Formats: sequence, C-alpha cells, structure tokens
Amino acid sequence: MPKLDIETARLKAANLIKAYSAAGFNQSRLARKEGVSQSAINQRLKHLPVQTPLQEALRKIGITTQYKAKKFKELMEAKKLHGERCEVVEDNATRTKTLQLLCQVDKDINDDKSSGVRIINIVHAYRPQKKEENVQPSH
Repeated sequence: MPKLDIETARLKAANLIKAYSAAGFNQSRLARKEGVSQSAINQRLKHLPVQTPLQEALRKIGITTQYKAKKFKELMEAKKLHGERCEVVEDNATRTKTLQLLCQVDKDINDDKSSGVRIINIVHAYRPQKKEENVQPSH
C-alpha cells in the first residue's frame, strides 16, 4: 500500500478522531459503525498522524498526564463495601485491573494477552526410502 502524503494522512486522522469521539471513544462501537473489526480500528488509532492530534484533543478537555496519574493512584487504593455489615475492604479486583492497565500504558506488558510464546510448526520434506537395487534374496 502506498504511503499517504502528509496532508492526506492528517485529513484521514481528523476524520477518524471525529468518528472515534462521536462513538464515545469506544473502539467496538466505532468498528461496528465502520464495518471493520475492532483490531482494525485499534491499528488505525496507533498511527502517529492519529496519536498526535488525539493526545492534543484529550489535553484540551483536561486529560493530562497528571490527571491520569492521579486517577491511577485513586484506583490503586480502591475500596468496596463487603458483607451484611457493609465492611470497607480493599477492592483487589479493581486494583489488579488498574495495575495491568498501568503496566500496559507504561509498555511493561503486551496488551495482546499472549505470553510471548510462539508456536511454529515445521514440516519436514518427505524423503522416500531408497530401494535397494539388485538385492538377491538369500536362500
């Protein structure tokens, strides 16, 4: 596929960002609307011409690095009510999910849910056994 010129890439990025915003920043919803898979939308959103204006748009509405750090900290200290007496306990499920997300943001772990292990099937060429020529049966 030929590489787009800068202006075309910017226009396509702007259209994608508008559609993403209209879909409530929900990749699944946008994928259904566009008629493509969620992974296709995810790949489009990762491109640099999209990332730069998208980050700028998020900054304009107040989602800065400091804001995200504060929210992560709050989620890492999450608590919930538990039992009949409504005791306040640590919300380990929320804390675990937040830690996983934070590691993905910091690129410490892959977001493709794979262990990094690849299985490669190697098919060996079939070599027929050589027939023994002029073999005399022994009596």
